[in-house]
Amino acid sequence: MESAGEPVHLNVEQHAGWEAALRELEHQAVHLEIDGQPDAAEILFTAVEIARAGGLRCQHRLSIPD
Repeated sequence: MESAGEPVHLNVEQHAGWEAALRELEHQAVHLEIDGQPDAAEILFTAVEIARAGGLRCQHRLSIPD
């Protein structure tokens, strides 16, 4: 997996919020596994892994204002 390459700098509060959101996604993935939906769970676990790795490199760049 190739990361986006450009780090995002978060302040302490933003980082805590980002981590809380990722932990919640992992928690929901566990529920999906328990409920017999392993494919959906794997999608969430993979999304969290990608997010923690810095995202994916796109073939193009979008200009999205902050």
